[in-house]
Amino acid sequence: MAKEYTVYKGEDIIVSGTAKECAQVLNIKPESVRWLSTQANLRRIEKRQYSNHAMVAVCLDD
Repeated sequence: MAKEYTVYKGEDIIVSGTAKECAQVLNIKPESVRWLSTQANLRRIEKRQYSNHAMVAVCLDD
């Protein structure tokens, strides 16, 4: 079974679904959706001045 993700931009939910479904809505690759949910992405966002506008994905199956 495929993992489910919810993608946020700031506090707004953009899309929920599998990485492939989210990627289709966002017009990006499924690998990019998975990247948005990594710790490395979160560390990069923390360094930003306006981190509350960043796009983040949360894996719901973890």
